[in-house]
Amino acid sequence: LTLQPLVENAFLHGFNGRDGNNSLSITGDYEDDSCKTYIITVRDNGVGMTEDQIAALKNATPLEGAHVGFANVLSRLQYMYKDNVEIKVSSKYGFETTIRIVLNLQGEIGDESDYH
Repeated sequence: LTLQPLVENAFLHGFNGRDGNNSLSITGDYEDDSCKTYIITVRDNGVGMTEDQIAALKNATPLEGAHVGFANVLSRLQYMYKDNVEIKVSSKYGFETTIRIVLNLQGEIGDESDYH
């Protein structure tokens, strides 16, 4: 439920109108040897986004309008990891988009039994 909307967006939006040579990578690794921060990266070589498109993505709300999938991913992660999660979006219009999910594993984590 976390990665699927991000991967789907790469195919629907990032690769839309391209003739081929599409690339999508998903990686996960600790930031350093302390294992306190885990980073999941979804990167594509699609058409990229403008600064305005990135701002609209970051301001999306669950269940309303555009970017619902992204907003639901962020909401779900914030529910589970409280203030210990951040999603960073970077893009070069016409070339690529990278989304990083940064999890601070030292903070308070929500109780899975409360998650609906």
